[in-house]
Amino acid sequence: MYRFRQSVATVAHPAHVQPPPPRADRTILLLNTQNRIGWRTKWALNNVSFTLPHTPYLVAMKSGLLGAFDRRPPPETYAHRGYDIYAVQPNPNATTSDGLYRLRFGSVVDVVLQNANMLAPNNSETHPWHLHGHDFWVLGYGIGRFDPAVHPATYNLGDPVLKNTVAVHPYGWTALRFKADNPGVWASSSRKASSGSPSSRGRSRGAGRATATDRSTHSLSITTKVSPPDARVKFLALIDRFGCTTIHFFF
Repeated sequence: MYRFRQSVATVAHPAHVQPPPPRADRTILLLNTQNRIGWRTKWALNNVSFTLPHTPYLVAMKSGLLGAFDRRPPPETYAHRGYDIYAVQPNPNATTSDGLYRLRFGSVVDVVLQNANMLAPNNSETHPWHLHGHDFWVLGYGIGRFDPAVHPATYNLGDPVLKNTVAVHPYGWTALRFKADNPGVWASSSRKASSGSPSSRGRSRGAGRATATDRSTHSLSITTKVSPPDARVKFLALIDRFGCTTIHFFF
């Protein structure tokens, strides 16, 4: 619990406080789980594990290749009310996707990352998450299942730290807020150490030891829509014919 308490106690320096926007336009609740896809162990968010498209997103957008990746957005939440984060999933199977989230340019987005039990009983890992292209405010941490009806009232909106990498603790949740004001294909990835290192060993709720895991890539992407296209944004590769650009999250 030391690392968790350290995270909770971390706030912005008094000389460098930048308060976040008071409310979000959109909330994405992501459940981090370890799953089976075929015979391989994969990480997933909301039961979806990322696969890279054959054509890079920017190339597909610039060229108008609508079939180059899945146009359907990944799920923005999961059945949190009935989900036991301390138990092994009854059905460990997951699906794959290379789909994107599309965000309105300038909108304020909350992302809540929820950690849960792995495939092995009584094990959960720390996952450090990094967001490219943006900084975010860390609004809060918790242990247990995040409740969208309760926990947002506990957010630190006064002096949260502004950063681009944050930990999601075992069996815990971390809430982030950022402004989608930097159009582009941006990744948000789990910077988990290799499975053989001590830092990747999970926290155990009972007897037992965390298992080594497959360092499989997991990604979800976010697209920022510029409406109307801003004349300041002149990066040809970042603008498609719909005036849309992409932010990119991956495990």
